[in-house]
Amino acid sequence: MIITFAMATLKSNYSAVKPADYYHVLGVFDFEKAFDHVAAVNWFHRNWWIGLIISFIYILFIFIGKKWMEYRDGFKLRLPLTVWSWSLAVFSWMCALRAWSEFYHIVQNYGWHETVCDSVYLTSVSGFWGWLFVCSKAIELGDTLFIILRKQKLIFLHWYHHITVLLYTWYSYGNSVAPGRYFFLLNTTVHGLMYTYYTAKASKIVYVPSGVNIFITLCQISQMAVGIAVNLYASQALKSGKQCGTSHWNINVSLLMYFSYFLLFINFFCNAYFNKKTSASDIDSKKYRKTELIEEKKQN
Repeated sequence: MIITFAMATLKSNYSAVKPADYYHVLGVFDFEKAFDHVAAVNWFHRNWWIGLIISFIYILFIFIGKKWMEYRDGFKLRLPLTVWSWSLAVFSWMCALRAWSEFYHIVQNYGWHETVCDSVYLTSVSGFWGWLFVCSKAIELGDTLFIILRKQKLIFLHWYHHITVLLYTWYSYGNSVAPGRYFFLLNTTVHGLMYTYYTAKASKIVYVPSGVNIFITLCQISQMAVGIAVNLYASQALKSGKQCGTSHWNINVSLLMYFSYFLLFINFFCNAYFNKKTSASDIDSKKYRKTELIEEKKQN
């Protein structure tokens, strides 16, 4: 019965817009054509709770990993980190490319309201990459592995953001939430920038200006501001009686989540770039980095 209701909701969300016909612009691969979005949505609708188990294992890993590394020297892992970051950068840019193409098509042919309130992005080319995007939220937990093994500072924002995004995206995808188009679009774009930056920093092949990390953090803050605005628009649309593929409950959860991100990223921005006070953990981190540089010079 629940699955039948989800399917009915899914179909009603697609009534206003036809699947994107922008294949002539970017072309389409056979695996994108063969993607079964209905089966994918149904799977997450039935199994979103698996994200809870993954999140529990993730928290347990953080606790055990930090204890295990407590009296060990941090690993360098430059090559694995470079490959990891590069892989996620390429993936994020592919998702963003498909998402922006679909978004442009909807705006040009149907208007801004449909970009917020119609779930057609779950179908067609963007549907395949949107599904991979949702699945990738579990894979991205691997970022924390590098932080722990390299013995870097693990801040609350990092693991809180990973867990809540995983849980929200898995649940919302299974309920074909229409505003997810913006979350998919902006997250992949910002992650494309972020992982490209991480790749450059890890590989040390090219020089990365210090202002780049500031720009990326500002992009992340802007992403959260847009997320809040999109949810407020969707809420107003529902209250005014317009069709919008979401619910008040989902909007409230999403608003709380995005607002918490907004505050946390602003706090991170101020502490990282304007707060001159240095904590003991920061001093230890700098000492470790200095030792690492000295060892690198000796090897060279």
